[in-house]
Amino acid sequence: MDEHRTWLTSTLANPLRRLYIADENGVPVGSVRADFSDGAWVLSWTVAPTARGRGVAKQIVDVLSKQISEPLRAEIKAGNIASARIAEHAGLKFERESSGILHYKRDALAYKSDRVSCP
Repeated sequence: MDEHRTWLTSTLANPLRRLYIADENGVPVGSVRADFSDGAWVLSWTVAPTARGRGVAKQIVDVLSKQISEPLRAEIKAGNIASARIAEHAGLKFERESSGILHYKRDALAYKSDRVSCP
């Protein structure tokens, strides 16, 4: 528990990381994280097994991706069709496959509004 608390405290203090946790009726069901690296925000997400197939990941990735105007990336294991569709729904385009990993990218948005930007 202390390790997790230390990780969460560090994560919340890190200006190069964004973390969203989805809940249903107060119960955590998924999370999406964005880490700024090499000029882009790299997305990763997970959903609790009991909440899969209900669009949770699609919603949380969509919410975070709409708040970021800089380039986005995601690396997805080949064969993970659900995650590939989530990346595409968020506006990321398939770039290439390398060593069993699908690489997706969205260029910087042409407009800025109330979106999160790199510090």
